[in-house]
Amino acid sequence: MGRVLVKHYGFTDEELDFIIDIHYNVANLLDSYEAPLMDAMLTKVTRNGQVTLPAAVRRNLHIEGGDYIEVTVQGTSVVLTPKKLIDKSQAYFWSLSWQAAERQASEDITAGRVREFADVEDLIASLDSERDPSQ
Repeated sequence: MGRVLVKHYGFTDEELDFIIDIHYNVANLLDSYEAPLMDAMLTKVTRNGQVTLPAAVRRNLHIEGGDYIEVTVQGTSVVLTPKKLIDKSQAYFWSLSWQAAERQASEDITAGRVREFADVEDLIASLDSERDPSQ
């Protein structure tokens, strides 16, 4: 499925891997969110294969024009899942390794494993004092 995005939208493998990482990170964040249940709605497929999402569905799921929707088939059902793309300049922040480091930093701060310095010189002096003299 994912490689279809690469071919159809011109994403590189790196961009696709990033989108997949984002999917898992955002999915973890949204695990606790459930949109309110709505009654079933009927919509028509045009001769070009287009489907209009009812306005109530778009509002409920915060879907706007230009948003990406993942289409998957589960048995005889079509499942549409809203997706968000992140600006390439911000991609590093959502990588699995960066997010792991963010969690570790948060744990360190919560546990009080932090120090404050009056200025950069004090910081450097502290780092120098901790350096292994054999290196």
